Amino acid sequence: MDPASSRIGFQLSLIIMENKDIQDLPPFVKTWKQFYVLLILWLVLLILGFYAFTVYFR
Repeated sequence: MDPASSRIGFQLSLIIMENKDIQDLPPFVKTWKQFYVLLILWLVLLILGFYAFTVYFR
């Protein structure tokens, strides 16, 4: 196997892996960074909601 075809095969495998990573995301998220930002915002919202719940029923 010559080095050029080996390099092309490696590049194709990287492209396939990159596409698989994108396919693993939920349909409403475009990038992993956006996914993590939404996750952090959701967790902050839950924390504030539980805090407000405990303060209200204290």
